[in-house]
Amino acid sequence: MSSMRYFVLEARKRVRYCVGYVKAPLAMALATGSPHFGTLVVGRTPHFENRGRMSVGAAVRFRSTVRRSQISTGRGGHLIFGNCVSVNQGVTIDAQQLVEIGDRVQIGDEVRIHDSNFHVVKPGGSIRTAPVRVGSDVWLGARVTILPGVTIGRGSVVGSGAIVSKSIPEGTLVLPAAPSAVARYSVPDSFRRRGR
Repeated sequence: MSSMRYFVLEARKRVRYCVGYVKAPLAMALATGSPHFGTLVVGRTPHFENRGRMSVGAAVRFRSTVRRSQISTGRGGHLIFGNCVSVNQGVTIDAQQLVEIGDRVQIGDEVRIHDSNFHVVKPGGSIRTAPVRVGSDVWLGARVTILPGVTIGRGSVVGSGAIVSKSIPEGTLVLPAAPSAVARYSVPDSFRRRGR
């Protein structure tokens, strides 16, 4: 790549980030009532629909260069983002009761996190709503779906396309084709997941 082309690409990237740091506090103020300086929106601002409560930690990053993310809470719902969370494009998160996302969580493209199934499954049944908790330093690959009542333990990795219907212990690798955990490993207290 020529040095001029590299310079132009880097300049565009820096401008996009500067714009993102300026528009993110406005988006956060509209969504949560507080501006959250240090939050970054790269590309399109996610669609926020907050009828409950949203708590956003420091240095949360939303990236929606191709597809917007949908972030919402229902009446009485509470959505909590920890510090340094990275939310990629096309993500849908809905908290009807409680969705809690720990620190330094990496959320891949088109991930779905719901604490409710929204519909009655069978006649005479009821809508299931149960808290979802994603521990710190977790990596959720692209197109992961997390269903109501699931807790994902600290430092775990959920592979692309997995549908998580049961809780996952700390330090677990889960792949979509596997019926259960593929590997277990210890997660030292000093471990911190780093984004790109």
